[in-house]
Amino acid sequence: MNRCFLTIQSVALLTAAAAAQCSLQVNASTTVLGNAASIQATATMPNGDLIVGGEFTAIGGTAANNIARRSGGSWQALGAGVGGRVNAVAVLPNGDLVAGGFFTTAGGAAAARIARWDGANWSPLGTGMSGSQFVFYLGVWSLLVRPNGDLVAGGHFLDAGGTAVANIATWNGTAWSALAGGIPGGVHPTSPPPLVESLANLANGDLVATGGLFSVQRWDGSTWSAMNSGMSPTTFSGFGPKKLLVSSSGTLFACGREQPSTLSPVQPFVSQWNGTSWTTFGVWLPTTGSAEALAELPTGDIVVGLGSSGQLLKSNGAAWSLIANQRAVALSMQSDRLIIAAGFNDPNVTTGALAELVSNCPAGATNVGTPCAGSIGTHTLTATSLPWLGSTFRAVTSAVPATAIALAVSSLSPTTLPLSVVTPVAGAGCEGLVFPDLTELLLSNGNQVTSQIALPLLPAFVGTTIHHYVAVVEFGAGGAPIGFTSTGRLQLTLGIY
Repeated sequence: MNRCFLTIQSVALLTAAAAAQCSLQVNASTTVLGNAASIQATATMPNGDLIVGGEFTAIGGTAANNIARRSGGSWQALGAGVGGRVNAVAVLPNGDLVAGGFFTTAGGAAAARIARWDGANWSPLGTGMSGSQFVFYLGVWSLLVRPNGDLVAGGHFLDAGGTAVANIATWNGTAWSALAGGIPGGVHPTSPPPLVESLANLANGDLVATGGLFSVQRWDGSTWSAMNSGMSPTTFSGFGPKKLLVSSSGTLFACGREQPSTLSPVQPFVSQWNGTSWTTFGVWLPTTGSAEALAELPTGDIVVGLGSSGQLLKSNGAAWSLIANQRAVALSMQSDRLIIAAGFNDPNVTTGALAELVSNCPAGATNVGTPCAGSIGTHTLTATSLPWLGSTFRAVTSAVPATAIALAVSSLSPTTLPLSVVTPVAGAGCEGLVFPDLTELLLSNGNQVTSQIALPLLPAFVGTTIHHYVAVVEFGAGGAPIGFTSTGRLQLTLGIY
């Protein structure tokens, strides 16, 4: 694939753009009501709706039992909800939602600690999870969809769908099965058994599991192996790695808390895996307590939520900086905002909160112009990410035949001309950008192409508008061009987090 990058002249024009004064701000919290009211998990549906799960009876003034959906600005209950705390949520490839937690009913029917919502009804996944040496921990604590579409559930349970397991199991759509011997033993004789609190997919397809009671384990499809080199050992229950994150670059991060000795304070940490061992990410966190949640901003910065100190921090690998005094037990990016879920697990706390971190210099992508139809349909150009500085913007073009090539064009100028001026085989009404500052040659894959723009992390570019479209050239049996069509245009506004 040939790819040209912004010319020196283009960079000069961008740099001349007025630099805005940008900052991050936490929006007003959404109130969550209930005994030990909390949000423990979030997920984004294919249409962009937000799902939250936890322990609550109402959210944002809407009655809902422990799980709810925000569509637009309105909260909706998911039927009758579930009958206990939700610890994890995941979206299946077909768009169905799975919730896992401590509950034993979903939609009013039996569902042992895991259930599926198909948009209208709840149903159990087999006979669910049961069996425990420590009843207090019994339940599903983490969920992950694998690259092949299978679902992995982790937590503390000894039985999944009637199959003996050890705290982790996989669902293939019809039945539960064990992952070899699972994760059966603790790190200290007096500790409870492992609690699988977080799961992640590595770029090579391996599965990684962690929990504060056993450190980090990798599943390669046939066997488990430890990934503990460089991780400080601990013999204290609940200490060690708690949450995992795989960044957009494929780097694996872990966070948690450690206390190497009874004389030292509890220390939160964020570590990254370099392929052979764990190393501290940036510098030690400037506080005490526990690191409970991780997320990646569009700029590539890593965000960590701290528990007892109630702080939200970010780092690019150097020093940590304070974003907000905001407690977080779950973090997730949703389009242009970071969703911050606060969980308290305290029966004396009857209100919880869900907040959002937003930028006052947001990125935007708006469709303008009229697309043209090729031989297999009208081309649509859809942004699959927003143009944040420090990230790679991507867009997908549809209806690109296998016998065609596509050219993605980005320009600082909105000036267009009819493609019929370029060639007589152009479709009627098709237009293209006149001044190509960035071009990318694309080949059809499954009747679509993905275009992209690497955006430098330079504040001077904030607010700059880039125009983006894709032209499609179709070829006949003899290799001669027989059609020249185009998408509409995307008007991109560069933003920064």
